[in-house]
Formats: sequence, structure tokens, C-alpha cells
Amino acid sequence: MNEYVLIMTIVERGQANKVVDAAKAAGAGGGTIFYGRGTGGDDVKHFLNIHIDVAKEVIMIITPNSQVEKVTEAMVESGQLNSPGKGILFTIPLASVVGLSKRNLPSE
Repeated sequence: MNEYVLIMTIVERGQANKVVDAAKAAGAGGGTIFYGRGTGGDDVKHFLNIHIDVAKEVIMIITPNSQVEKVTEAMVESGQLNSPGKGILFTIPLASVVGLSKRNLPSE
């Protein structure tokens, strides 16, 4: 079993800080937020003649496998990710992690 997991989350612009705060309150040691742009929005916007904001925030959090369920539940609730169009969250098991300080991770 892998020791660490990468939690990737894509949310609407302006929502990432709230989602990361919830993750930290649930035990995550922190996260990285960067900006992205969805690629499917232009076709929908043109077809329906409505404005769809394709600007997104991408969250990356590395956490011990033992913390994943608690952290992801908090992120899903905070970001309302079970509601259509609010975002997506997925996890990736990590084969190795180098350069990550143990002091930035929750104790297991």
C-alpha cells in the first residue's frame, strides 16, 4: 500500500481557499493552489448563448493515506462538490515522494 496520496481538486475561481481551509481543519498539512482554464466551456457557451466562466482553481494536497477519507469528505462538503458544476475531486496514489517535510504532514 502507498504511504501518500495526492488529492487533486478543481473548483470554480474564488473557491479554493475555502476548500483548502476545510482540508487543513480535517488534518491536511496544507496545499498548493494554481489557476487553470476549462476547455469544454467554449462550446457550451456558444451553443446555449450563455456565459460560463471557464476560469478554475486547481488544488493539490499530498497527505498520508490514513488521512485521505477525512480530508476529502471535508473538501467535498466545503466545496459542495456533490452538486453539479461545482467541481471535481480525485485521488492518485503516489509511488514515492521526495522533498516533503514530515513536519508539514499530520501525524498518523
